[in-house]
Amino acid sequence: MNLNFDIPENNLWWRPNYWPYTNELIFKKIQNFRASFLKAKNNPEFQNELKLLSKFYQSNYIHECLKGERNLNDDELSITDVEIIIENQRRKSKNEIKILNMHRALLYLFPDPFSSSNEIKEFTIDMAKKLNTILGYDLWDNPGLFRTAPVSPSNEDYEYVKPHLIEEKLESLFKNTRHLFEKYSEIHERIKIGALFFTMFLDIHPFSNGNGRISRLLLSFILSNPCVVPIGLYYSHRSREIYLNCLRESRQISSSNEKSYCPLAFSALVLESILKNVELVINLLGKI
Repeated sequence: MNLNFDIPENNLWWRPNYWPYTNELIFKKIQNFRASFLKAKNNPEFQNELKLLSKFYQSNYIHECLKGERNLNDDELSITDVEIIIENQRRKSKNEIKILNMHRALLYLFPDPFSSSNEIKEFTIDMAKKLNTILGYDLWDNPGLFRTAPVSPSNEDYEYVKPHLIEEKLESLFKNTRHLFEKYSEIHERIKIGALFFTMFLDIHPFSNGNGRISRLLLSFILSNPCVVPIGLYYSHRSREIYLNCLRESRQISSSNEKSYCPLAFSALVLESILKNVELVINLLGKI
């Protein structure tokens, strides 16, 4: 896993011509937010606000994740609808099951929704299998088990890792990520680690279903220390295509058919998503 790249600031096709932030300015904003939030979190008078924030933020995270992965259509369900489904805990429709499974996965990964001290030793293949088991409950066959058939991205002349190599590749990915996690702690380093892990995990594509949701959750875990709040990749009508283009650019194949990974644009998308999530929390706190 090679971190020898910089998160780009310029020539990103989805950004407007005028972009008011430098990367350093965003890093500083994240650091200031983290310090202020952790200080407030330890204040007994902030606990009621924290419970409300957790409820609102989790609903938004689930809404963005499921829409970003096309598990919900653009015209299906608002964030308020997601809140109501979580509150009622009714599992009658497929959308209700998707939302409640995603909520259970969030609670499993982040029992404290705003923790800055998640244990990297827990970041293993078993974590990914457990997430797939939770997400797939009542939705697909054999949740938690690796796929056994070859698969390719939709409408692309490209094949994900062959089934017999999944366990070996995934074990190596988690091991190398834990090593990088212990070695690097700065926000820009964690973003690069997260972007690289995300790209490689999706290229392995270990499960028959749920890989996109799992990769988003595990990215949030990697970023949880510097960002405090679980970071979701932001969603808009354009963002799905931006996201897919970033992933395509991250994968590189040599003339000898060797794969390598350099998530330049995707790391910028992750940084942008962190900024939007931090601004969302600040905005929500202003309304509570």
